[in-house]
Amino acid sequence: MIVADTGRKTLNLLGTVHDECAILIAEKTFFNVSPPTLSAFTQTSTGLQDVSMLDRNDIYHWFLASLHQDATLNASAKITLIYPATETHIRKHSAQQVRMIVETPEVYAKYVSKYVEQKTAGGRLNWVTNILTHEAESERIVFEDPDLVNGFIILPDL
Repeated sequence: MIVADTGRKTLNLLGTVHDECAILIAEKTFFNVSPPTLSAFTQTSTGLQDVSMLDRNDIYHWFLASLHQDATLNASAKITLIYPATETHIRKHSAQQVRMIVETPEVYAKYVSKYVEQKTAGGRLNWVTNILTHEAESERIVFEDPDLVNGFIILPDL
């Protein structure tokens, strides 16, 4: 799967890491989506260089890297690795139609709260729990209100 969105300046690639599905999401100023450029992601000498991990939380990993391309196309990229990636991740990061839904208190009570409970029980929101319990990303907290009813945490979006 290759999903290029030049408007959002992203490129999603589906592949494997240690025989498990993985999604590599790259964001930059623009992408040349010609086959030689895309194949460069898999080449040690011409692909990602100067890779450094920004952070990780559960199955999400964030990196900064340089793409080795000719000088007129060179740009820095933000890389997100989702590994291991589930079918749900693959569907989420595949090409999608845009939809807009207005969420009312009634819609939240009837649909959303049940969905969140289901995902929480299934482990899909472990990354949120890791943040709330300060097991991950605590050094990046910009602001935290510890109030047990209305409290919240603000983190920068990587």
